[in-house]
Amino acid sequence: MSKILIPEEQSIFPNPNQHINFEFNNSIEEFRTSRYLNQILKVFGPDLVLWGLNLEEVEYNDNVELTFNNGVLIQDSTLIKILYSFSKSINVTSDLYSEYTDTDTGKIVPDSNYAFVVYTDFKFPSVTETPSANPLSFNVNIGLLDQVTNTLYNGNPNTASVVTLDDTKNRIIVYSASIDSPHHLHDYINIDGDTYKVRGTKTDLHVFDYESFEFDGGELNLC
Repeated sequence: MSKILIPEEQSIFPNPNQHINFEFNNSIEEFRTSRYLNQILKVFGPDLVLWGLNLEEVEYNDNVELTFNNGVLIQDSTLIKILYSFSKSINVTSDLYSEYTDTDTGKIVPDSNYAFVVYTDFKFPSVTETPSANPLSFNVNIGLLDQVTNTLYNGNPNTASVVTLDDTKNRIIVYSASIDSPHHLHDYINIDGDTYKVRGTKTDLHVFDYESFEFDGGELNLC
């Protein structure tokens, strides 16, 4: 006897090509866009980091530069492979830090209510014919999160604008950590009242109901 679990919200999209790869110019992304892959990708989830995209290096100059390794993620049921390491930088000034003395070591330790947030910007466009140019645009953005007000800024909060994440495009939090301890990754963060899983998506963005079917002797039984 075997069992198959079928997500109710799963969709199969018409596509004249069963598998299309986009790798135009010097793009660092490789898109696996066949919508028939939905059946496999839904096993993992529609929006999450599969592997890689880990923080490798932090460099402090006029700006703080974060370097991440290559990796693979799924967004909007599309498998996206980041082929090379990449860096994101943001302005962080001293007024965003405070200091306290560690009672155990006696050392002065930096402290901050702000956190780095690196998030995706991508939505799958419908493809009905072979394109002459890359119809897909995948970006990774960086911002600073005020962990007291749960407000996300697109740069230094002293001069930057507030960011409102778009559920249709900004679906994965690739990385988040306090600016005073960038190698200590958060598990969850709160942005504007919504809870996000780091290396995943908003906690209530996807709710899947599954129907369970059992096959016994060639007969289909709903259980």
